[in-house]
Amino acid sequence: MPLPNVATTNVITWIMAQPFFINNQAPNFAVGLSGDTMIISKVGGITLRAGGMAALQAQIQTYPWYVAGTTVVYLAKKFTSDGASNHGEMCVLAAADDLGLVLNRMECTGANCAACFQTLGAYGVPTVNVMAAGSQVGWAHPRGRLAMGTAVNDRWDDQVAELPGYNALATTAARNAFAHQHTMRTLSMPQGDWEQII
Repeated sequence: MPLPNVATTNVITWIMAQPFFINNQAPNFAVGLSGDTMIISKVGGITLRAGGMAALQAQIQTYPWYVAGTTVVYLAKKFTSDGASNHGEMCVLAAADDLGLVLNRMECTGANCAACFQTLGAYGVPTVNVMAAGSQVGWAHPRGRLAMGTAVNDRWDDQVAELPGYNALATTAARNAFAHQHTMRTLSMPQGDWEQII
């Protein structure tokens, strides 16, 4: 049985009420759905060892949409160590790719940065959130060797404008041949990583 849309809202609402979220300046958690599966992450990825995740694991099992033996929940870890930031939305997308899942909903604790918003749209992942204004220091692509952000150069708007051309490429070979102008090619391919918690 597919998880209802309220499932992401329940989890996001619970996270935003927790001390580990309130006391952190910008954790930006993301929750994605694919059928009866939920994937949860944050900037830099997350594991069950992180503060609050064992409590979240228990909390999920109290929701009416949770079905023991059917509902599956993963935490998405970071997908690249190349130095660019692993945004929560992209950690979820990379984990879904690795698991062979297609996401049908994404909800975050904050607005999606322009790169996340555009990439989710390009890959057909509906997001509840609006697009944030402003630039990002770092951002890494979950499906190819691309990094961007003000740590790469100060032309964020040009980087964002370059991203649709990259997102339109359907193969690894085409992405590897992409002529970066404002974005940067990373050293290694991203690889989704995850752990099942339910």
